[in-house]
Amino acid sequence: MLNIKHYQTVKEKFLYGYFVGFLVGASIGFMVRLLVGQYIIAFLDIVAIAIVLWLVYDYEKRRDVVFSSLVLFWMISLFMFYYIYHLGYDITIFQLLPIPIAAAMTLDTKTYKRHSILFILLFFMLMAYGFYHKEHYPFLQDSKFVAQSFIIIMFSFAAGFVWHHTINKFNEELQETNTLLTQSNEEKTALLKEVHHRVKNNLNMMTSILGLQEEPSKTEEMRLFIEQNRLRIKSIALVHELLYKESDFKSISIHEYIQNLVAHIVPMSKTNPIKTTLKIEDIIFNTDDIIHLGIIINELMTNSLKYAFDNNTGEINITLKRVDNDYVLHYKDNGKGIDEKEEKSEGFGLDLIRLSCEHLNGNLHIYTKEGLHTKIIFKGTGS
Repeated sequence: MLNIKHYQTVKEKFLYGYFVGFLVGASIGFMVRLLVGQYIIAFLDIVAIAIVLWLVYDYEKRRDVVFSSLVLFWMISLFMFYYIYHLGYDITIFQLLPIPIAAAMTLDTKTYKRHSILFILLFFMLMAYGFYHKEHYPFLQDSKFVAQSFIIIMFSFAAGFVWHHTINKFNEELQETNTLLTQSNEEKTALLKEVHHRVKNNLNMMTSILGLQEEPSKTEEMRLFIEQNRLRIKSIALVHELLYKESDFKSISIHEYIQNLVAHIVPMSKTNPIKTTLKIEDIIFNTDDIIHLGIIINELMTNSLKYAFDNNTGEINITLKRVDNDYVLHYKDNGKGIDEKEEKSEGFGLDLIRLSCEHLNGNLHIYTKEGLHTKIIFKGTGS
C-alpha cells in the first residue's frame, strides 16, 4: 500500500501526497488528543484513518481518482462540520481551507462545481440551523467567528474556481496546439512517405534501365559490371522502401534490411548454389549508416559470387552484433580467399568498402582463413 510507483500522473501524485499527509497528521492528532483527554475527537481520528486506509487500498486496486477524491472531500468536510457544530472549536474552521483546494486539484471542473455548490448549501444550512438554536451553539453568536467562517469558505471555493478556470483555459490552448501539431505531423509524414516512395521508384527505374543494357551486352565481364551496379543502386533503394513502410523516418531495423538485400544479391550466382547464414541482432541504425552497411555487404557478396567459389557450393555467413560500445560486422565465405597483394589493391569495390567503413567510424580487417574473412568494428554516426 502507498507505493509511490503506483501514482504516475500529476493528479495521482497529488492524491498520494494527500493520503500521506492526512495519515501522518491524523496519527499525530490522535496521539495528542489521547494525551489531553479528548477521547471523542481521538475516536473520530481513528475512524478517519481507517477510512483513508481503506481508500488507499481501493484506489490502488481500481485507480479511480474521482471516487477517492470525493470520499476525501466529503469525509473531511463532514468531520469538520461535526467539530464546529458539536464541539465548538473555532480554529477548526481554518482546516476547511484545504478541502475545496484539494478537490480542485484532483477533480474535473464539472464534478468540482457540482460538489462545491452542494458543500456551500450544506454549510449555510447548518449555519442557519445553528442560528435558529443559539442556545445550543453559543459560539455562533460570535460575529467574528461567523465572519471568519464565511470569508474562509468563500475564499477557498473562489480559489478552486479560479484554479479550474485557469487550468481549463490552459488545457483548451494545449489541446488546440496539440491538434495543430498532430495535423502538421501527419502532413509531414505523408510528404516524407511520398518522397521516399518516389526516390525508391526512381532508383528502381535506374536499375530497370541498366537491366535493359545488360541483355545486349557482348561480354560476361560487361554483364557482371552492369549487374553489380544494379545491385549497388538496389541496396540504396531498399532503404527508401523500408522507410516508406515505417512511421519512424530516422531509423530502420538492420535485420530486415540485410535479409532483403541478401535475397536480391544471391540470384546473381547463376551456376553455384549459395547457402547464406545470417546472425543479425535487431539493432536500429540511422538511414546513412544503413546505406553504408548495405554498400559494404553488397560489395563483399558480389565479389564472393564472382570470384570466390569456382564450381563449389558457396557458403556465406554474415554476423552483425553489438559488443560493448561498438558494433561488429563479420563477413565470411568458404571460397579461396585473397592474397596479401589483392588485399592491398585499389579496386573500385574495395575503395567503396573503405569509404563506407570510414563513414561508419570503423576499422577494416581482411584476412584469409578457410575462406575470406572481413571484419569491421565500428561505432556508427549515431545521428
